[in-house]
Amino acid sequence: MTDDHTYPDNFSYTFESRLAEESVDDVGEFIETFDELVIACVQSYTHLYNKKDKNYKDHLMKEQSWKKIAKTCNVSVDEVQYRWKRLKDRYTKERRLNENATRSGSGKQQNKQWPLFESMKSLEKHIQRRRYRQNLLIKN
Repeated sequence: MTDDHTYPDNFSYTFESRLAEESVDDVGEFIETFDELVIACVQSYTHLYNKKDKNYKDHLMKEQSWKKIAKTCNVSVDEVQYRWKRLKDRYTKERRLNENATRSGSGKQQNKQWPLFESMKSLEKHIQRRRYRQNLLIKN
């Protein structure tokens, strides 16, 4: 799978240097707080994730929105878009794990839930799983 965006090579370096500047003791807490900020910012621009929004295909508007979000988060546009993609991917993975855990006969349920799952849950109806279709023909 290829992305239609290129992400900066120095993303982790930039993020780590920001951690050092902020003198944060708990890196995990900082990242979780940053992720919550990204989620809140993106949720305020429905045209970035809601395919039914009239401005969903307006690339100029999307570009401006990403710039505003990046400025709010104090990172580059590429960094915030990269982080948002990672958050969406993690949310869909966690949702799939939860669905599989609740099926009948699936055994023990998952104990630990991703801390940002509830924050992302409001996007559930906009982040749909792709339908799976098998293209193989079975010969007898």
